[in-house]
Amino acid sequence: MTIACVKPTDRYYDLKRLSEVSCLSVRTLRSHIKHHGLPFFRVGGKILVFYPDFHRWMSEHRKEKVHPESEAIADEILKDLL
Repeated sequence: MTIACVKPTDRYYDLKRLSEVSCLSVRTLRSHIKHHGLPFFRVGGKILVFYPDFHRWMSEHRKEKVHPESEAIADEILKDLL
């Protein structure tokens, strides 16, 4: 008999456990499910989130802040090159 190892990233998490691993509160996770399209499963009364779905969803919401000075410097360099 072979026992397959399940990686932590291939698991379903309830909101409490997902809250612990994501540093987002259960309340915030519920809000993201209700208003922002966080994918989930409901089994009976339990909400479960498949970790790869959560990771993909988080990646889609990634923002990179561009410092205004950095943008001005880049524009100046490009202008000098042209």
